[in-house]
Amino acid sequence: MFLEASRQLNLPPSGCVVFEDAPMGITAARAAGMRVVAMTTSFGAEQFAALAEPPDLACADFDAVLARVAWKDGCGGGVYQPAAWPSLRWSDPPR
Repeated sequence: MFLEASRQLNLPPSGCVVFEDAPMGITAARAAGMRVVAMTTSFGAEQFAALAEPPDLACADFDAVLARVAWKDGCGGGVYQPAAWPSLRWSDPPR
């Protein structure tokens, strides 16, 4: 499913970010070579951290994700500033 999504978006898997709330989904996204943000709506961050291939980031909701993202030129067509994600450098390949 994740590889098909990247194909339809015409993006390499390494250029995709998956928002997932289940350990199996995180494992599948990692297997596809994608970045993963775990949403802690169903499982705790500790459970995600214990996975063989843990997510890049775990957040309670999308507001928490957005709070960690700096935008250039505001939200209107802005771009992510990698420095806002201290544990992530989006130019690096997924772990």
